[in-house]
Amino acid sequence: GQQFRVEAMPGVNLSRYLISWRDPYFLEQNISLGVSGSYYTRVYPNWWEQRAGGRVTLGHQFTPNTSASVTLRGENVDIKNPSVPTPYAIYSVLGNNFLSTVKATLVHDTRDNAFLPGSGHYLQLDYEQGFGNFVYPKFDVEAKQYFLIRERPDGGNRHVVSVVGQFGWIGDQAPFFERYFAGGFASFRGFRFYGVSPQVNGIVVGGQFQALGTVEYLLPITADNTFQIVAFTDFGTVDSTVTLDKYRQTVGAGFRLSVPMMGPMPIAIDFAVPVLEQPNDIRQLVSFTMGLLK
Repeated sequence: GQQFRVEAMPGVNLSRYLISWRDPYFLEQNISLGVSGSYYTRVYPNWWEQRAGGRVTLGHQFTPNTSASVTLRGENVDIKNPSVPTPYAIYSVLGNNFLSTVKATLVHDTRDNAFLPGSGHYLQLDYEQGFGNFVYPKFDVEAKQYFLIRERPDGGNRHVVSVVGQFGWIGDQAPFFERYFAGGFASFRGFRFYGVSPQVNGIVVGGQFQALGTVEYLLPITADNTFQIVAFTDFGTVDSTVTLDKYRQTVGAGFRLSVPMMGPMPIAIDFAVPVLEQPNDIRQLVSFTMGLLK
């Protein structure tokens, strides 16, 4: 049952390389061990970011639905080419920064399918503590609930309503590149990637608090579920304090196309428009992702 993965995704604005190994029954015990190393570069509109590092994870499966893990992370984060004028949050971490954290995770998962669930729920609780050069706490909660509206007797042609919530808070001493940014697919459709965030002089610097939600209805079009459509609303905020004063909401619809050679995750194209937004938010009508990238 050991898993080995090598990923190479070169690009102009984004490049990602990853190698990982995981043993779900390390030393023939009910304990999992995973190690990984990665290299990542991305050209953001207002800075360039390069990361290189690794992770070690120890986990335990308590029941078929409940698991826990502890992850130790070490990364060098290089921030360069900032926009001018440069906000202090970015200026203070220009150059190389060594980031070290330890994270505890608890998961309860009753979904009937990890990729395209039709019923059940998923709950993940995270506490991450930075130490060394950056000392800060970070709390995250992700909750998902799936409701099966109808299906054929053979289990196909499933109509599913999903409700998703994400909540998080990070301490004052966290560097801006570990804070919260929203926008884009699987985050906040209707806004550009990193398009929802507190700003200084028109430059996003990340928030210390996020509260995001989604309600989505999935409707199959073909009998084999190759082609599906969705209707959804995304809502919430990312802010520098725990508040909902800058609440946003979008509505939209999209398509899902499942291609067997690309794995269980479908190709997704979504169209969304804001119905509530803030003055400096950056809109984006279309969001696109491929299962191959998951």
